[in-house]
Amino acid sequence: MRESSGREGQFCVVVHADETNNPDFVRDVRNLAYLLNRSASEFIDLILTDMAFLDVTFTDGSGNEIEINTDCFDINVSGLDEYTAEAAEAAHRERLRLWCRDTFCKPCSHTIRPHVRAEVLPMFLIIASVLKACHPEEAARWGRTSALFADERTQLHLKGRGRRRNWRSRSQKSMRSMSAVYKPVKKE
Repeated sequence: MRESSGREGQFCVVVHADETNNPDFVRDVRNLAYLLNRSASEFIDLILTDMAFLDVTFTDGSGNEIEINTDCFDINVSGLDEYTAEAAEAAHRERLRLWCRDTFCKPCSHTIRPHVRAEVLPMFLIIASVLKACHPEEAARWGRTSALFADERTQLHLKGRGRRRNWRSRSQKSMRSMSAVYKPVKKE
């Protein structure tokens, strides 16, 4: 992503959990990540490296500076013996790799209604915020236009095929996830 023009020395509003209630927004984030053409094993490293080198100040919707906590990508192995800790870390890396493969390394079709599970919401918010900072022009259209892979043959109007789940019922969980990911920066 470093080859794209991020907003250097500028501000970037972080992606809020409520934005993930919009399936078109989630689809557009996933499809932009897919266009980066990275393997699942290198995707998270790429995101975290780009976040470290971005000259962008992340802010909340009110303009307050936000520090992004990336601890959700790690696993706590304190209190475990060396062998068990090593096995737990390997299993966690594999779960993370599989999630990236299924979420960000495949195109997201218009025939499905994508959503973000509550247990991976903090990681999705961080990835979406970094993508937003690196690709501001594309991010400005997330959820507002038909997705990047609009194909006339695959656009199905699935009227009456199943009931749509109420995505807004997750808002309480979303707010708890937000406080774990974004922490206000104390000004001295």
